[in-house]
Amino acid sequence: MELRFTRASLRHLHTEQGLALSVHETPALTRLEYLGKRDLREVFWSKLDHLPVAAVQRLEWVVEGFFAGDPSSSGDRMRIVVLEDPGKLADSELVRYVRGEVGRVVERLLAEGGIDPEQVATKAEAFLAGFVDVRPFPKPKGRVRAMFVTVAPSGEGLESGGAGRKRSAVGAVGEGARKRRRRDEVAADVTVPGEFEFSQERSLRLAGVVDGVLVSDGAVFEELLSERVAQTETAIEWARGDERIRVLGEQDPVLGLTLADEQEAVHARFEEWLREQHALQMAVFEQDVAALVPDWNVVPGLFDVLTEQVMANADAFDRVLREQSDAAAALFRRSRLVQVDVDLEGALDAAAPEALIERVKIGRAQESGEAFERVRGRQTELTRAVVELQSARVWLDAVERTDPDRAGRLRSAAARAEQEFEVALSALAAPYEEALGSRVSELAEAEDLSSFADALVAQLEVNRATAERVMSERQTLRMAEFWRHQRSLGDGAVDDLIPDIDGPGLGLDEFDELLAGFESFLADYAASELPAGDVPVQLGESSAAGAEAGAASELGQNTSAGTQ
Repeated sequence: MELRFTRASLRHLHTEQGLALSVHETPALTRLEYLGKRDLREVFWSKLDHLPVAAVQRLEWVVEGFFAGDPSSSGDRMRIVVLEDPGKLADSELVRYVRGEVGRVVERLLAEGGIDPEQVATKAEAFLAGFVDVRPFPKPKGRVRAMFVTVAPSGEGLESGGAGRKRSAVGAVGEGARKRRRRDEVAADVTVPGEFEFSQERSLRLAGVVDGVLVSDGAVFEELLSERVAQTETAIEWARGDERIRVLGEQDPVLGLTLADEQEAVHARFEEWLREQHALQMAVFEQDVAALVPDWNVVPGLFDVLTEQVMANADAFDRVLREQSDAAAALFRRSRLVQVDVDLEGALDAAAPEALIERVKIGRAQESGEAFERVRGRQTELTRAVVELQSARVWLDAVERTDPDRAGRLRSAAARAEQEFEVALSALAAPYEEALGSRVSELAEAEDLSSFADALVAQLEVNRATAERVMSERQTLRMAEFWRHQRSLGDGAVDDLIPDIDGPGLGLDEFDELLAGFESFLADYAASELPAGDVPVQLGESSAAGAEAGAASELGQNTSAGTQ
């Protein structure tokens, strides 16, 4: 029988040591069942930076199952959150340990698969970089150091698109489904007596309860429209650039290979540059969350809810990182092709792309910094909302025990509110979605779809997934406000949101004014010009002054590629 031991001490005080064996109950799961698990929670050994042997074994099996599932095809990604002492977040030994354990398993599996021993380490590192994310998070007061493993579809590509990245439809569908499940869990066991009927008056009353829901959400949808149009234009432009490079390669194979090969390295350069902003804003955000909820045990069930939200927050910051690096890479290539048209010999000089990279960084720095600040604010708002919702669930359970009648009325009111919020949000978003569809149609009509159909279809999936996610997030925020309002009422009171013309809220005149302003925005947007298109495909003489002016103009623009 082979025995494996957990190291519990770094030193001993006596020359003679004893041995004790004990048998403990474990989850009734076999190795085969762990191979199929998509989540795992393990606690680290008291004061030492490693897991017990049994926990390591379970982690190995989960990693084996993830590896065997071929994440490059399934769209899955393994995310591991390590609860670490707040003072050790910047240099976490636990994170290095966990990443090392996962890497060890991957290396073993690669070696068993017949990979050249000299390439095993490199391929294992590439696998970790592409499909495994290990990050620390401040350990809440009163909690032990622990590790949370989750395997879930990655949203990469579908909500970040562009810049030559492979898009995964599985990722976006899974992300949307997860958001819907979370919303459904918050409103679990809610029943609505009788037939539900949407009421505009009641929706206006709801708007008052949540402090102007129509105005705040309208602003979000307007911003979302601009961002998705910009991303659609970028996706089509990237496809145009691929076609241009293909044609250039037929005319000059060396030039074609040079332009094609440099893209991946340049994209990596921009991503590395942006990781500084990513790390800075993520660190500040984690401090914000720690201050918002210093004790994750203060509300029953809050620890599990916040653990899931940690994953969602990490996804949001990673999404901004991808979107901003994609936008920088797209601007670089656009300007690079202008360089080729202006001065072919100079464009092949090794120093040419370096100078252009620095100019793109300058041109994108402010926009990218603002994008990270926006996502930090939005995720803080969402994290506060999920805390409110979990607190409301616990509060409602307590009301159920002391006043079942009031609890029933609260559940009915919540069900009506949730449905009316959803209807109101959908109605508010509909014109923006229509405007997006019209803009995409215009772009499609201006292109040869035989060349750009794949890029356009993929971007439509991006747009759909983004809209679904944002709608779910706005619904979460609105329901958190709803419950905050209900809990602020006196004992026994329930605001059933019956239409009340004297109650607070957005008046009908104000509502009409809001819609008129929106229609004006759409008219202005529809009148805006389409992108001018790429520079000529054929190599040849052109106006150097005009092309240089075009490059300078492109670099001076802060192309919007933000995130929701």
